[in-house]
Order: sequence, then structure tokens, then C-alpha cells
Amino acid sequence: MRRLSLFVALCAAGCSRGPTEVSLNQEFELAVGQSVRVAGTGELVSFESVPSDSRCPTDVTCVWAGNALVRVRIQGPDADSTLELNTTLEPKRGSAGGVQVELRSLDPAPLSTEPSADRHYRVRLLLRRV
Repeated sequence: MRRLSLFVALCAAGCSRGPTEVSLNQEFELAVGQSVRVAGTGELVSFESVPSDSRCPTDVTCVWAGNALVRVRIQGPDADSTLELNTTLEPKRGSAGGVQVELRSLDPAPLSTEPSADRHYRVRLLLRRV
């Protein structure tokens, strides 16, 4: 029984979903609800939600690529801001607290047979110092 308790404790510590750290000028990926600390800045960047997704499904031919709106939050000593970034339209980048966030991509691409509410979104971001 003691071994099982130790195993569970080690798994819980190793599976922690707390913020990890990323460097400036480094692309990284987040799922909805995940956060990362920005090395050397004191900022925390979080992927909050996808309020709208009108991107053209990959299994359909469209006259326009569509757009998805992504909500990202930056928290730190000098900022607590929510940025709304777009996949196709502007703005694709925004700044707060000395950090610029650029939206590089949003996955998965939509399918006509899958409602957006069922998607497990992942966003790819790039951070730079302002």
C-alpha cells in the first residue's frame, strides 16, 4: 500500500499542469486553459478561449478562408490585459506589459461535420519584447 501511495504522489507531481516557462523569440503551443511564464519578464501568458471560428472547413471549398478570434491574457507586474488576435484578419499580434504576442496558428482546422464546440483547440504563439 505504501508503494501505491508513493506512486500516486510521484505521478501527481510529474503530471502537474502548472505554468511552464518559455523564452522570448521561441514559438510554443498551448491548449485552452494553459499558461506559460515568460523567462526573464515576470509575465504569464494564458490561452483563454476561441470566441468565434468561421474558418473554412478543410473538407469544403470556400470563397474566403474565414477567420478565428483567439483570446489571450497577459498578466504581470505591470499588466493584466486580454488580447483578441485573429488567424486571418488584423490584428494578429498585440502587446501588453512589455511583451508582444503573435498568433502563428490555431489547430485543429475545422471540418464541416464537427461543431466548433467539440474542438480541442491548440494555439501556436511567438513572444517578443516590446
